[in-house]
Amino acid sequence: MTVRHWLGLAAAGTVLAFSLTGCASSSAGAALHESDYLKLARANVPEVKTWTDAKLDKVGKAACGSVKDGGKSGNAGWVQSVQVLTSSGFTGRHAGAFIAYAVSRYCPELKSYLPGTTP
Repeated sequence: MTVRHWLGLAAAGTVLAFSLTGCASSSAGAALHESDYLKLARANVPEVKTWTDAKLDKVGKAACGSVKDGGKSGNAGWVQSVQVLTSSGFTGRHAGAFIAYAVSRYCPELKSYLPGTTP
């Protein structure tokens, strides 16, 4: 599969995840509660089902750091996060969903940097 294909699947996963969390608006609002983040990630991203809370916390915060570092121009940070996760065995859709949950939990002010959000 091409990178473009993975990114398309990841974008679809991001949109789906935002719709499940009620976070489709780009307004920052309140962060997703930790227990909701853990439950959503484990229920919808099979690759993280057996991860400890600490690992979900660490990887989620790293995804936020990548999104922030990439900035709005071209969503470079989101693309980098998708590439890291897919190279670690995530499907594109699951990578997109995980990033959406992580952003909703740890950096909701960055939601507008992701595909599927409304400005």
